[in-house]
Amino acid sequence: MQKIDQETGDILAGATFVLEKKTGDSYKVVDYLTTDVAGMIYKANLDPGKYRFVETKAPNGYQLNTEPIPFTIGEKQTEILTLTAKNIKLGSAELTKLAKEDENQSLKDAEFRLEREDGTVVYPLLRTDENGKILVPNLEPGKYQFIETKAPAYYQLNEEPIPFTVKSGDPSTVMVTAINELIRGKAELTKVDKDNKALKLEGAKFELQDEAGNNLQESLTTNKDGKIVVEDLKPGKYQFVETKAPAHYQLDETPIPFTIDKSKTEADVEVVSVQATNELIPGSVELEKVDEDNQGTKLAGAVFELQDADGKVLQEGLTTNVEGKIVIEDLRPGKYQFVETQAPDYYKLGTEPITFEIEKSQKKIVSVTATNKLITGKVELTKVDKDNKKQIIDGAVFELQNEAGKMLQEGLTTDKDGKIVVEDLKPGKYQFVETQAPKGYQLDETPIPFTIDKSKTEADVEVVSVQATNELIPGSVMLVKVDEDNQDKTLEGAAFELQDEAGKTLQEGLTTNKDGKIVVEDLKPGKYQFVEMQAPAYYQLDAKPITFEIEKDQKEILSVTATNKLITGKVELTKVDKDNDNAPLAEAEFALQDETGKMLQEGLTTNKDGKIVVENLKPGKYQFVETKALTHYQLDETPITFTIDKSKTEADVEVVSVQATNELIPGSVMLVKVDEDNQDKTLEGAVFELQGADGKVLQEGLTTNAEGKIVVENLKPGKYQFVETQAPKGYQLDETPISFTIDFSQGKTLELTVENSIIQKAPVSGSGNDNSQPTQKDPENSKEQPDQAGQQAGEKLPQTGEEWLRYMMILGISLFILGGFLLISRRRNAN
Repeated sequence: MQKIDQETGDILAGATFVLEKKTGDSYKVVDYLTTDVAGMIYKANLDPGKYRFVETKAPNGYQLNTEPIPFTIGEKQTEILTLTAKNIKLGSAELTKLAKEDENQSLKDAEFRLEREDGTVVYPLLRTDENGKILVPNLEPGKYQFIETKAPAYYQLNEEPIPFTVKSGDPSTVMVTAINELIRGKAELTKVDKDNKALKLEGAKFELQDEAGNNLQESLTTNKDGKIVVEDLKPGKYQFVETKAPAHYQLDETPIPFTIDKSKTEADVEVVSVQATNELIPGSVELEKVDEDNQGTKLAGAVFELQDADGKVLQEGLTTNVEGKIVIEDLRPGKYQFVETQAPDYYKLGTEPITFEIEKSQKKIVSVTATNKLITGKVELTKVDKDNKKQIIDGAVFELQNEAGKMLQEGLTTDKDGKIVVEDLKPGKYQFVETQAPKGYQLDETPIPFTIDKSKTEADVEVVSVQATNELIPGSVMLVKVDEDNQDKTLEGAAFELQDEAGKTLQEGLTTNKDGKIVVEDLKPGKYQFVEMQAPAYYQLDAKPITFEIEKDQKEILSVTATNKLITGKVELTKVDKDNDNAPLAEAEFALQDETGKMLQEGLTTNKDGKIVVENLKPGKYQFVETKALTHYQLDETPITFTIDKSKTEADVEVVSVQATNELIPGSVMLVKVDEDNQDKTLEGAVFELQGADGKVLQEGLTTNAEGKIVVENLKPGKYQFVETQAPKGYQLDETPISFTIDFSQGKTLELTVENSIIQKAPVSGSGNDNSQPTQKDPENSKEQPDQAGQQAGEKLPQTGEEWLRYMMILGISLFILGGFLLISRRRNAN
């Protein structure tokens, strides 16, 4: 099979086909074949059957022909089957991108999309080259269009489709042109007030001109925001020229130039902003400065500032001339104020701003008047106590009068600082007259004159000071001196000083009369004190100040009471040991009572020196009563009375001394005299001395009674001894001391048993003459001594030999037994 150009018959190499054989209802690929340089495809050894060629790739520059080319290979076919396949040659298109402003200027880098008439995209991105061209080859016949997707730099995108048609069999290139305009700029003019840029001006009219002054647009009018916006301006130089000013403003024909620069992309376009200003049509003002009380008097030399309504200074140092005037021209419409910064000589500075307004398009001058008052003076009256100028007085009421006595102000009252201040007094002569005195003071109606002089400046003004005095209405006081414990008893002869509250002596030697009174008159209101300098006789001085206050406007005499205590005494009790040379005894307790036994103090305890001292005892009779004795001593509840006598002065007071004695609790002893040989036999008539441990005789002639006893009581604790001075009749004298001890606080009587031996009539062989010591028995646990055989003194022995022998035997046994007991007794005494 041979491939040829449909129109020219030219051989076409490079066309690719698929060879398919029909099998049943479908075709099966046999081979893929490409035309050679001769445009030929040759395929041998094909089995009989139905086949077809289907073009899969057209020759370069040609349209693909997809129509199958069928053929049949017959049975036993020997000749070569020749087929022809034709292709139609493809077309081409060339786009040239030019600038609208200069068609000789081609534009590179413009981007396009090529699509068919139905919108099917053939090439999504095509870009103009350095010559502004795009060449698109191999286009099948049909209708196409270029769509610009990106404009060249500095140019506007032109999205208008550029259509063209590729005709079948027409080998010529379709030529199309795309035009772009430069990106246009935008200018915004804002019309504002020259002095207040925030104020936008509506209604100004402008022309737009090129830089040569050629009119491009006219009657461009600012809107309510003061703006004119002009769009679609080609890059270049322009100017706005005002042709009509806003209402009330002056026309400004000065051209306002601006330039629209090229923008690379539309996103880069910036609005060129220019501002045009106008000044309001100005007005003028005239200020005239006059005397407030005489407006025919013009005041030169007043200095002012011109300020806007917010107080911003616009002009300063504006000074009134000899006619009292200031004139200012060329003031833009608005609100203003004159503020006086320096007053004329002798006049007060005007503090209130003088406001005025320049109307828009004002034709006449605005006139304002400023007045000044003469500089006024100031007077200060101070009301003080006549006798104490440092004591200020409030509540005094005055009138202010002129020098002729005409009342100008009334009800002027001194304040807490004692002052009345009157201001704004014109130069001249005046006087204060008191109409009501302060509370507690006497009225003084004497006029108090003063003069207010003229002052050149307010800094020269001096306060005129005057002083008014008042005397207090005096009061009186009565002091009554009484006995503190009996206030019905008044005391004569107490001497006092009268002092002020600081202790300064005002009067001295004030002495209470027979009624106990002191009266002091004509005392100014204030705080005072009486101080006692000398007490009445027999009374204590009370130096504590007695304060009092004389109230203002006091009507009645003030009464104060002063008391005195009688001069007290002092007592000293000394507790001693009666039996120990009056040695002091500590820790004894006493109660102090009055003479009726009424308890005054209790629990008073003697100190280590045995003393109790009680002070501040009023004159009278008292008694001490012992409430607790010392250990081992007897309680002595006998009242110890004493008297505190009155003392005329405290120097005369003497200490009253009393003594209280105590005795140790005594013990007792009982001596029992018994027969040595028969202790059940007591012996009457034995005589003893009681001695101290040192042998000093304390009692003598102590004789045993019929029961053989001697009882001695009230013995102080200590060591004692009995010494026999006379034996019972028929018995031998035994002078051996019989010692014993009386213990402290002994409860029971101590018992002592003392023996005596019988006097022998004739010496007895083998018998001894042993005198035994007495046995001291425990009073509570005394045991009887064993019975001893013996005879009473003077008893006669039998005369017969048997009886003698018997007696001798008895005597021997008795002596043996007695010797044993004596040994035992001696051992006891030794212990």
